[in-house]
Formats: sequence, C-alpha cells, structure tokens
Amino acid sequence: MTTITTFIKRRPLLTYFALTFAISWGGILLVIGGPGGIPGTREQTEMLFPIALMVMLAGPSVVGILMTGLANGRAGVREFLSRLLRWLVFDQEANRLMNPIALDHVIIIQYKQERNGMTCDFIDQLSHQNIGG
Repeated sequence: MTTITTFIKRRPLLTYFALTFAISWGGILLVIGGPGGIPGTREQTEMLFPIALMVMLAGPSVVGILMTGLANGRAGVREFLSRLLRWLVFDQEANRLMNPIALDHVIIIQYKQERNGMTCDFIDQLSHQNIGG
C-alpha cells in the first residue's frame, strides 16, 4: 500500500473533512475568483451565487462517494450503489420527501425566477404533492 492509502485507511474521518473543505471552498474560489477575477458588481455576484452554492453543497456528497471508494475499494462502492438503488426503488416516498440535492436545486431555481420577476411557487407545489393535497 502507498503512504496515502495507508493514511486514508488509518484516518478516514480526518481525510473526509479535509477533502470536503478543499473541494467545497476550492470550488467556490474557482467559481467566484476564476478567470474573470472576483466579481465587483451586484449583478455579477448574483449571477454566480447559485453556482457557488451548488458547488459548496456538492462537496460533502462527492467526498463521501470518493472516500467510500478509497477506503473500501470496489466492494465498498458496489455495496454503496446497491444500497442507494434499493433506497431509490423501494422507498420512493422517503426519496421524494428527503432528497436534499433536488430541494437545493428547486430553491435555487425559485430564487432565480423570483429575482427575474417570475412567480412560480415550486416549493408550494412540491409540498402539496408530497402531502397529497
């Protein structure tokens, strides 16, 4: 085993938090301070905010899957995917109510539409659909 693999297997929690921090904040810095530099106007900032938010929120999920592969190999990834598939197929009600990534996207879309003067209440529609109303 290499030194990095040994470190990851000995200290998985520390590695998880370090990688999550690096991916989340590194992604934000790339989005906001990328090739065009740090935005100076309100319009530029408002345009980049939803993208930066999605990058930041994706960090823990991406690192969780990555760490599963690094710490447990192919067998760990296979077990993770089988559990995920089982959850997605057999527990659709929980999937609809508790999918945070979809909810984040809905919130961001609604935020952008309200800023542009459109009125479309996605969250109200989802809550009525989930409750059965």
